[in-house]
Amino acid sequence: INAEYGGTLFGGNWCLPAVYLAGMPKCGSTDLFEKLTWHPELRGARSGKENHYWARTRIGKSANHLIKSRIAAKRTFRSYLASLGSVGQNELLIDGSQSLAWDSMGWEEWYWYGGNVSDGPPYTNAQLIHRITPNVKIILILRDPVTRLYSDYLYFNNQAYGIHENRTTETFDEEVREEVGRFRECVSNHNLHYCCYSSENNPKVRVWIGVYICFVRDWLAVFPRDQLMAVSLEDYSRYSQSTLNRIYQFLGVSKVDQGKLGVFLGTAKKANKRPVNERSKGDMRPDTELFLREFYSPYNSEVARLLNDTRFLYKK
Repeated sequence: INAEYGGTLFGGNWCLPAVYLAGMPKCGSTDLFEKLTWHPELRGARSGKENHYWARTRIGKSANHLIKSRIAAKRTFRSYLASLGSVGQNELLIDGSQSLAWDSMGWEEWYWYGGNVSDGPPYTNAQLIHRITPNVKIILILRDPVTRLYSDYLYFNNQAYGIHENRTTETFDEEVREEVGRFRECVSNHNLHYCCYSSENNPKVRVWIGVYICFVRDWLAVFPRDQLMAVSLEDYSRYSQSTLNRIYQFLGVSKVDQGKLGVFLGTAKKANKRPVNERSKGDMRPDTELFLREFYSPYNSEVARLLNDTRFLYKK
């Protein structure tokens, strides 16, 4: 793949990613990325895990999903290539931009082409990547959408993101019910695809991201099943070594010494571990959890059916 899409724009072997760890947010993608790139044949970009070029900066959106205003200029493809860095002959480059799987927010403004707005975006990120690099491998790491949402709600409330609100279990319950009600109303008036990509979705309570069926279906519409691997965060957390071995096999890289891998996993720190200020908020209210489980249940069933994997039912 690297040889097929490489070039010598700046001297050396410059390549597009051979692997996309495309999603989802707050599902362990940062930790998985760090563990994957321990393998000598897998390498991250020079700019780090998340480039956000395809979903955001190529069309003039900020890499920060909380900033809605247009940035000064669209990022050029040349600058994107430069940010990736060169790769060795036997290395595969991984782009860990978790926005790729789901983020077409603002498509009505950024790249609407005059078609029927009610149908949703004129093209998906999956179609874009397939058009440019049809032979890449796609990894989606998913998590129970209920716990994902709560983690997401608390995590993106800090000074680094320009936000400092008093978010509590009570505010979470109130805002979740409002956003779920709005999403259900959208589905009653439009198709699900439109609602999952609608710019009316609330970036503070990202309920729609947990409707995984929208995004898994879009990726499998263009990529064959043997080029997409869905990973359960719950399985990855419990069985890290066997999960990594399955991913290495999926990517076609060399087997690694299991003793060395075990030592690495035993000593490596977990990335993006839930901070103390989040843990101090406690668990979400039981009635909120029940409400969300009822909302997500039919969508989880569709994902499990599509992937032929009951792990993604997320039944308690």
